This record gives sequence, C-alpha cells and structure tokens, in this order.
Amino acid sequence: MIYLNKIILKNNNLLNIIDNKYKLNRLIIQNNTTKNYIYLNIINYININLNLKYIYISLKKNLLISKNFFILYTNLINKNFLTTKNNYSLKLIINGVGYFFKINNNILTIKIEYSHTINIKLPETIKCTIENNGTTLNLTTFNKQLLTLIASKIKLLSKINKYKGKGIYYFNEKINLKIIKKLKAS
Repeated sequence: MIYLNKIILKNNNLLNIIDNKYKLNRLIIQNNTTKNYIYLNIINYININLNLKYIYISLKKNLLISKNFFILYTNLINKNFLTTKNNYSLKLIINGVGYFFKINNNILTIKIEYSHTINIKLPETIKCTIENNGTTLNLTTFNKQLLTLIASKIKLLSKINKYKGKGIYYFNEKINLKIIKKLKAS
C-alpha cells in the first residue's frame, strides 16, 4: 500500500533542500503576497516532490511510525503553511506589583518585580500591542509555531505564584489559587 498526498499551492514559492548527512529534508515555503519564509524540517521516511502547482508527499517505507509522520506532516503543511492568510493571535497577562510590559522598536521589555528587567527582541513577523497600562500583551503573526514558541518563552520568565496569583499567564488560562490557613495563637 502506497500513501500519496497531493497538496495544491496558490501564491507560494517552494524549495526543497535534501541533507544526506543528517537525513533530513528542509522544505522552504515563501508566500508571494506577504514575502514571508516558513521552514519545515522533515525526517527521511517521507519523500517530497515539488512541482509548480503541487507538493507530492509519499512514504519511503510502509511502517507504522512513517504512516504517523506522513499524517503529521500533511496536516502541518495544510494547516500552518498554506493558510498564511489567517493571522494567529495570543494574549498574555502579567499580574503583580511592579510587573508590566513595554514595547519599543520591536524590542519587548518585561519588568518583573522591582529589580528585574528583561529585553526580548521579537522577530519582524510578530506584531505586538500592549493594553491595560502594560498588563496585557497581544501577539499576532501568520506562523503559529513561532507564535507559540515566543509566547511560551515569555511565560516561562515568571511562573505563576499559586498563593498570590503573581506571574505571566495566558488569557484563557485558569489559575487555581491555594487557600492560606492561618493558625490561631493560643
């Protein structure tokens, strides 16, 4: 049984680089309308043949692992790389005394408590806006993988305090605060 999938491309330039040393294929897609590049590293179980209008993806070996990778990569290419018209967005909230975000010339400055300031240079493809006096950060881009990577790195800078609720968290994330029990003096 041979698995073959054909993906139709519109307004995209493609380049496939085969690396025999590490047994990887690197698929580079450039969107002609936005002029943005997207990279995807693919393991050697999968053949990729490029045409002017189509990408042909097929399996080299008929193994269960390779079938799973085949489904994974076809879904990745379909969802994330060919629908570049959609912009993905994430909202991060910072909570605590002395905690806030600032943006200046695509450099994000994060103030954590009173002593720590962290500067992060954001990629040019990510657009950043700040709301609510620097406590809410909106990140938007067409590349979902890059967006989640940057947001998770920002979130790891200050973990959530389970007792006070201080820290950086996603907008939809539910925070379960622990109850502080006070002992009576006898």
